[in-house]
Amino acid sequence: MNLVEIGEREKVQRKKTLNPCRILIVDDDLSIRSLLQNLLNMKGYDVWTAEDALAAYQEIESINPQLIILDIRLPSVDGIDFLHILQNKNIHAKVIFMSAYDDMDIDRAFYMGAYDYIKKPFHPEEIIHSIEKVLNY
Repeated sequence: MNLVEIGEREKVQRKKTLNPCRILIVDDDLSIRSLLQNLLNMKGYDVWTAEDALAAYQEIESINPQLIILDIRLPSVDGIDFLHILQNKNIHAKVIFMSAYDDMDIDRAFYMGAYDYIKKPFHPEEIIHSIEKVLNY
């Protein structure tokens, strides 16, 4: 390994120690997943994405995320039902829900254990603030 490779490796290690949190983004909208992944990667978080509950569950089993950013309305299994499934499997990642709709399910989501809720469309600062708040809870 040469000095440049060592320097790059140390830079990546420092970046990961600043924000070692693993975050999973679950949304059926590719543009939302990409936007959030890029934003959070720039902030130094380890980020994975999934387009539905099945893909999310597979990711969760392999990465064990500390935080899940979860759309309430997903195809086949909605976000609240998915949170219930995770709780029944003793998966205790913190959850931030997001939705483009004025859902009556928001109260139910908080009752089920969601840490925060973000309304789409959102500003990037809202997401960052929410993540920091939830991770420091």
